[in-house]
Amino acid sequence: MCLGCHDGVTAIDAFDGNSGTTMLAGSAVIGTDLRDDHPISMVYDAQLVGMDRGLRPVSDPAVASLLREGNTVQCTSCHEPHNRSGLPHLLRTDNTGSALCLTCHDK
Repeated sequence: MCLGCHDGVTAIDAFDGNSGTTMLAGSAVIGTDLRDDHPISMVYDAQLVGMDRGLRPVSDPAVASLLREGNTVQCTSCHEPHNRSGLPHLLRTDNTGSALCLTCHDK
């Protein structure tokens, strides 16, 4: 869903039968190849933590609060698309000192 606008191909006002004319530009366009960004739809489980000792355990309540269906990391693990928090980049919580990143990453 997020890539529907951030792929750089689909207009952000393309809905309800309209083809749309407004495109995202600049760093807002992340494309469809996320290998240089944070992976999404990845399962965050004990096996993953065992392979990367720089991750906090899935049993940590803070980690669990960010995981989505099937213990997956999704865009909405870190981003709140409705920006209820009022934070830049639609972040779910403040990232001062990498606080949001350090919820899962122990490095």
